[in-house]
Amino acid sequence: MFRKIAWMALCILVVCEASTALATEGVVFGQDTAEWTLDKYRQKSLAIHDPEVIYEDGKYYIYYTNYRLTYVSEDLYTWKVAGERPLGWYADEPSPTSWAPCALRLKKPYVAENGEIYDYVLLDGLSAWGSQDSRIRGFVMKEPAPASQKEILYIGDVMSSGIYAFQDPDATYRSFEGTYNGKETTYYRVNNYANAFERAEDNGWNAMDQTLFYDAEDRLWMVWGSYHGGIFVCEMNQETLMPMSNDARTYTRIAKYPGYGPMEGATIMYHDGYYYLCMAYGDIWNTYNIRIARSEAVTGPYYDYNGVNVDQGGTKGSGYFGTKLAGPYAFDGDAGWKGQGHCAFVHNPDTDEYFLLGNGRPGNDTSNARLIVRSILWLESGWPVLSPELATVETTRAADGKAAVPSVQDIPREMIASEYEVIYFLRTATETSKQMRSQRITLHENGTVTGAMTGSWQQVNGSHITLELDGLVIEAAVTASYDWEKQKTGVITFSGLTEPGSAYLGEYGTAVWGKQVVD
Repeated sequence: MFRKIAWMALCILVVCEASTALATEGVVFGQDTAEWTLDKYRQKSLAIHDPEVIYEDGKYYIYYTNYRLTYVSEDLYTWKVAGERPLGWYADEPSPTSWAPCALRLKKPYVAENGEIYDYVLLDGLSAWGSQDSRIRGFVMKEPAPASQKEILYIGDVMSSGIYAFQDPDATYRSFEGTYNGKETTYYRVNNYANAFERAEDNGWNAMDQTLFYDAEDRLWMVWGSYHGGIFVCEMNQETLMPMSNDARTYTRIAKYPGYGPMEGATIMYHDGYYYLCMAYGDIWNTYNIRIARSEAVTGPYYDYNGVNVDQGGTKGSGYFGTKLAGPYAFDGDAGWKGQGHCAFVHNPDTDEYFLLGNGRPGNDTSNARLIVRSILWLESGWPVLSPELATVETTRAADGKAAVPSVQDIPREMIASEYEVIYFLRTATETSKQMRSQRITLHENGTVTGAMTGSWQQVNGSHITLELDGLVIEAAVTASYDWEKQKTGVITFSGLTEPGSAYLGEYGTAVWGKQVVD
């Protein structure tokens, strides 16, 4: 009798293993790289603030705040020094900090006065912490990572604000006396911008956190600004690499200061008929979170997933506008991250992968920000969401140059049916201050969902599912991932958004992450 039971058990085990092998056939999972654990990543990965990246010929070049070196990587994971970038500051500059450099390969090379040709542009900002006395400087380079700063040509200040704003006697401005660090000084306001260059929520800007990008017609634009008034955009002259106009009335504010905390680090990417505006809300030490909106035109209006114009919507202090894609969170048994933000879009045309790079602070050590790289996944509705797990070498590039773990691949239904840790990135001001913790649900093969939330689920196609949890419908993209927290591969994750609805009900338009339980 015992032998018969043992034989039956062995048969069941063999059948189960065969079924599992059949289910996973053709599915490519992310793999960890050798000895790297999540704790080691938090301690040893690139310490960074405000990253910007150029992809070229299989390599990613990264630039970031107040650091003179440029790094290069072939996998967005392991980095080495490649060259230098401008640092330094003017003799009369109130702060030595060189903020948030952005770099771009020019589609129309810059021709210097001596006839020299430059293929790359780099802009950085000079400012003091929390100050609106800021300048955006312009440089051109022949390579993405020149060997020394001597090979970089300064072409002038692109824009300024605060005490540096429009000090040209031919410019249209008016001034008033004020103080800066206890000293009498003169501030400048541009006509028709009643509160320009003040820390006001209805107008004005800070010449900071600039990003250059091309539109669908290859026109060059700059987006810039911070919580001193909001986010602005203007078209750039491709010959001079300066704004097409020095008249502030021609600049367009596209996002309004949200009222409850900093708003900064804007970047824009064009994809499939829309311009996607990504911004950081909150405090960099703790509540930093990633928000997004989109528009059919560069100059807006930009609407979030709930249909709210981020330049008009919401109420002061609410945090209800701008679709929050990620923020502080922790999966079971892990310290997680305390903040994520100031991001850069990166598209690898060789593999057609999209990434969002930013900085985040480990939940167990908020003193150092680290580089965070997440894959961008596209929902059936066309909206982007972020991968719940960080990218690894294998998730970004295989030996043959193709994407090792494509963001779109067929995942068998029987693999998706499982228990999950689920995180909701609630988006109101009060909820944003919290580190979101996971809850557990189970997706059953019969289409029901049980656990902390109940409802149903169905597979839309090989890479997308819909869930109905506690009455809310969620559209989500499904991926095959590496579980950094548990150090295990072969894990299914999903990332999605709850259905759009009232901007003032926090459960609508909320990002949801799910990670398969592999204990």
